[in-house]
Amino acid sequence: MKRTYAQTVALVRSGLSGEAPPPELFTGVVDWQEIYSLSSSQTVVCIVTDGISHLPDPLKPGIEALEPFLADTLATEIRNDQMDRFLVFLMDNIDRSGFTSVLIKGQGLAVNYPAPSHRQSGDIDILVHPSKYQELKGLLLEKASRADDEYPEILHHGMMFGNIEVEVHGALSTMLSRSLDRKIAAAVDAMFRDGDFSSVTIRGRQVRVPSDVFNAVYILIHLFRHYFTGGVGLRQILDWAEFLHTHSETLDRAKLEAMLRDLGLMRAWRAFGAFVVEYAGVPAESVPFYRRGCRGRSARILNFVFKCGNFGSNEQRIRGSEPYLIRKIHSFFLLDVHDKFRHFFEFPVDSLRFFFGAVTYGFGRLFKGV
Repeated sequence: MKRTYAQTVALVRSGLSGEAPPPELFTGVVDWQEIYSLSSSQTVVCIVTDGISHLPDPLKPGIEALEPFLADTLATEIRNDQMDRFLVFLMDNIDRSGFTSVLIKGQGLAVNYPAPSHRQSGDIDILVHPSKYQELKGLLLEKASRADDEYPEILHHGMMFGNIEVEVHGALSTMLSRSLDRKIAAAVDAMFRDGDFSSVTIRGRQVRVPSDVFNAVYILIHLFRHYFTGGVGLRQILDWAEFLHTHSETLDRAKLEAMLRDLGLMRAWRAFGAFVVEYAGVPAESVPFYRRGCRGRSARILNFVFKCGNFGSNEQRIRGSEPYLIRKIHSFFLLDVHDKFRHFFEFPVDSLRFFFGAVTYGFGRLFKGV
């Protein structure tokens, strides 16, 4: 493994566990600029900064090298405070309007981290039952400062409230497999029908989130989708790792296993389970169905994560300025062929089903001119 990769991972583990990183990794010349660049592309600068604080003083970077880490950490803390305040305001208004909504991902996962304000935030994702999507979307659009393009085929609309993006979902589509999406839709319908929710506390307010079993599976689906469509970031995997670390004792393992097998995701679960044990420091007993024999894939997954960056930020993707037909041809070979089959030897069944699923979705959007 590249030395700066090993150093970054060691600092992440330290930042999450509170234990000092191996000092031998930081003797001699340390390329702190490269470590910062890697941390930034993986959106884990704050966690790495926490890890740096656990190094012995002689091994810590000088103030000039440390400055960008500290600046990013302060900015993230301020941003998270803003996000939490707005989230509480938003959920209060949605509840008062009579909607049963669920916060997915984002700030609802930050609470699982040792320092929630050090998880770099993104947008706010709100899920409602499909039958309520149009009504909630309309309500929020009246107050939004700007509306993004809607994706009506997957019941998804993003909008801005100042500098905060809110995405309203009436479904949780992967756009990878119609069979997988139908099963997720059935699980979402059952969750709302049965009131099978959990909750987290944000700024003293109880905020509704999916049940622990659904969340454990959906966080995996989300990161696995990005693994196959451009690139998954270390922070996305850490979201899952910290969720498991926090909730493993309360997970209904029989229900979890049934859901994973029904969705065909047990192989992915075990592969990324081995990864978070190896690199995120999650105890093996906190990862249901962990298999030590799956550790062989971990190094290859890590190399891919660092190569691609969060959401594929290190790779050249499709350019919006290209002519429509060129863009579609480019997207077929890059997103459908290249992205799906580069993981064939790790996940052969998933590569095939996601390829054919993506092609099916792609032709549907092509005929609609999307």
